[in-house]
Amino acid sequence: MTIDVILPKLTTTMDEGTIVSWLKQEGDAVQAGQPLFELETDKVTMEVEAPASGTLSRILSPAGSTLPIGQVVAIIAAEVSQAPSQTAQPEERRVKISPLARRLAQEHGVDVSLLEGSGPGGRIIEDDVRAAIERLAAARAAALPVPPARPLPVAPVAQTGGGGRLVPISSVRRVTAERLAASAHTVARVTLSAEADASRLVDWRERLRSRPRREPTPTYTDLIVFLLARLLPDHPYLNARFEADAIRLLDQVNIGVAVDTERGLLVPVLREADKKDLPALTQESARLIEKARAGRATPEDLCGGTFTVTNLGMYGVETFTPIINLPECAILGLGQIAAKPAVYRNEIVARHMLPLSLSFDHRLVDGAPAARFLQSLKDLIEEPLLLFSGAGSDHE
Repeated sequence: MTIDVILPKLTTTMDEGTIVSWLKQEGDAVQAGQPLFELETDKVTMEVEAPASGTLSRILSPAGSTLPIGQVVAIIAAEVSQAPSQTAQPEERRVKISPLARRLAQEHGVDVSLLEGSGPGGRIIEDDVRAAIERLAAARAAALPVPPARPLPVAPVAQTGGGGRLVPISSVRRVTAERLAASAHTVARVTLSAEADASRLVDWRERLRSRPRREPTPTYTDLIVFLLARLLPDHPYLNARFEADAIRLLDQVNIGVAVDTERGLLVPVLREADKKDLPALTQESARLIEKARAGRATPEDLCGGTFTVTNLGMYGVETFTPIINLPECAILGLGQIAAKPAVYRNEIVARHMLPLSLSFDHRLVDGAPAARFLQSLKDLIEEPLLLFSGAGSDHE
């Protein structure tokens, strides 16, 4: 009896997927529930498990294939008539490697089992593979023996009048492009900018950093998310979305944090952020961001957001125009916190100023309510301890 292995639908928005690599080869024994191949979806890369035990008799779609959901990609012979050979070679050790690094290694014939990863948890990343490529090139140039490798065909480079190279679009980049274009063409986007005196926010974080606690020190993004989570319930139209001919004011406050990863922009979601204290929010944020950057984020980590925060301050950016993450109503952009001359208590002194850029959907909320929301956030940034008035010194 044979069992079809089909390309599964792993996310609600997934229409197709790309097979990153096969973890078993034709003729290998497989067990039901054992990882069979890696699949890149519109959001994440995940391992797909074998649907039945038996022998992987045929692979119909090689690594690199982009296919629609439901497509048969392999066949498993569910009945194995012979016991496994006693002389079978032991299975190669599983290698933790990012999808981008794996593709690069395949293109240049690099044996990834010989590499040491410098990424989180020893994961092999693009820089590790590029370093190996340079070592191989230097060895060949010096006529030194090099480890055998399986060279793979490299796709021909499409030349244009200006030369250069053609870079294939990944699933994440394609879906990101489609969604951002849909947002730009669908949403009546308006962006409001303001500058908050973040000196007390900076002091707050420094006090948290200096305390002898085991909890991780919150980032500035964590602090802003914490403030937003307390503020959004009082501004329900900023925590809303369109549904047919109505506006749904959402009960949950699920704040997405835009993260730059090897695969592109991902937005892990901090669920029920308004119900978490700062240490719990900081730990959850660090966990989700690490998973996203390591390529281990699940579809559940990336869906259900009601409001998004994106921070470009670490790149020296001040103000920008964030694009709304549909179907959400708004997104907040954070710029660089920098010391600037400012009027404080009737004197010109150096203060830590934080640029804020709020993009919102004018179809759901008017300019004045959005401005009041931004003003309230500015007030909390400038006086964050207002949240804890009467709550004791534990929150200083």
